[in-house]
Amino acid sequence: MKQGLVLTPPEPATLAEWARLTEAAGFDAIWQTDSQSLYREVFASLGICLAWTENITCGPCVINPLTRHPAVAASAVATISEMHEGRVVLGLGSGDSEILNLGLKPAKVDEVREYLIALRGLLKNGEAEFQGRTGANSTRFPAGSQT
Repeated sequence: MKQGLVLTPPEPATLAEWARLTEAAGFDAIWQTDSQSLYREVFASLGICLAWTENITCGPCVINPLTRHPAVAASAVATISEMHEGRVVLGLGSGDSEILNLGLKPAKVDEVREYLIALRGLLKNGEAEFQGRTGANSTRFPAGSQT
């Protein structure tokens, strides 16, 4: 059985130490909350965790279709995946505090599905259709990565 720990990103030096201690304690994954109203930027924070560990898997818990366009999310996750191949995972949900603090309602199932399809297309093929528009992204998951 694998075990992960959810960290709410503090300032960078403390986060680096937490990541190091999490791996030393034998955890398999670090998940970080993504809420621009409550915590530091999730992909920058994940980069810190990945840089200060050697084997642990890291990912956001979770991004949503309303505050991150799929091209932005694809670029962010692909970039940290290139730097730390095989150690990056991505959680996707309908939204919680990051949505509610903006006065929005969580995404509907169909919106999450459309977002996921676009995100996968961008990460695998470098292009996808989202909300009736076709877009491209030059940054993809490294060859052999799972999306």
